[in-house]
Amino acid sequence: MVHLATYRRRLTRLLKGSRNAQQELARISKALRSKSDIVLVHTCGKVGSTAMHAAIASLRKVACLQTHFISPDGIRTARADHANLGQDPWHLHVGERIGQELAIHPQRPVKIVTSVRDPIARAISNLFENPELTTGHADLETLPMGKLAALAEEQVAASLNYMETWFDTELAYLLGDNLLNRPFQAASGFCAYPDDRRGLFVVKLESLDDALAAALAEFLGQPKPLRIPMRRSRSNTPDAGLYTQLHARLSLPETLVTKVYSSRLCRHFYSEAEIVRFSKRWKARS
Repeated sequence: MVHLATYRRRLTRLLKGSRNAQQELARISKALRSKSDIVLVHTCGKVGSTAMHAAIASLRKVACLQTHFISPDGIRTARADHANLGQDPWHLHVGERIGQELAIHPQRPVKIVTSVRDPIARAISNLFENPELTTGHADLETLPMGKLAALAEEQVAASLNYMETWFDTELAYLLGDNLLNRPFQAASGFCAYPDDRRGLFVVKLESLDDALAAALAEFLGQPKPLRIPMRRSRSNTPDAGLYTQLHARLSLPETLVTKVYSSRLCRHFYSEAEIVRFSKRWKARS
């Protein structure tokens, strides 16, 4: 039986957490109704969004919000996926509130920053970041390497489908059209699409460098290049050793690698030279 004092402490923490959450949602609503510059770092996840959010959030007079889902369909699907694990992630509440405010104030100017990444690299990163959600295994360390490699292979195809669906729904919801129908400068690694209401900046994770920092600053109307720190590096996490082992041993079937890099998403954002380099990295060693 739970002691009364213990129950009260748990209830206090729960109520405090609920109040803090409501205060944060109120802050988001206030920002979107103000005259502050609003920047949404809106991505499909595991594509460098945390680093870009940190850089933009440090700017004065800029309210920067990091989201993965804003569209009602996207939030509903993501919430159902997490509900199976008894979770209701905070970022879904943030995205939901932003969507509600934008629906009320559709002409509210917002700048959107998004990014893309090699789908295979993203799949493996997401496997380690969200193991229970992606595979049903909470602790990857308990799995033999062969099983882990098989799970990684399964996630590659799932990640590609997820990314393409995300671009088709989430960005299309905000922009009114599909980004994959707009031209992209694969050689530079990033592209800006200015607009008074929904300006958009797109970058490849592989292009996070000084040139990108200057271009992003220009898009945001900042006089100096942004300092974009590399954050949440897998090499700094407890599972870094296992991650490195998987990278070294993973050999994907040529049919799967070809499917990924012939996809419309990869052909849109990456040059032929980049695709060849990615393919060599992941194909089965002979």
